[in-house]
Amino acid sequence: PRLVIYKAGDDLRKDVAVLQVFRMMNALWEREKLSLKIDPSRGSVSPVPCRAHLYGVVPIDKENGFIELIPDVRSLTELGKDELNSRQLDQMIASAAASYT
Repeated sequence: PRLVIYKAGDDLRKDVAVLQVFRMMNALWEREKLSLKIDPSRGSVSPVPCRAHLYGVVPIDKENGFIELIPDVRSLTELGKDELNSRQLDQMIASAAASYT
């Protein structure tokens, strides 16, 4: 079973539209084998595939809906840079770059 968060006061239809674009971009990036080449001086030896991480969203109406709860997710402000190894940091950068492209 999936855990969800009930959200009131936001129009989650916009989130659905953005996630559809991310799905299309992920498919395109995967087809083209697009990767983010991380600075080798930081110790990364291989490119990291670009991929926007996705989650489920179900709008009920224009002000209510459900968002899939992703276990063990923390905000960037909670996540200390020192807690990440080089590969995890590279993956986070690639995901962020993919999400904001």
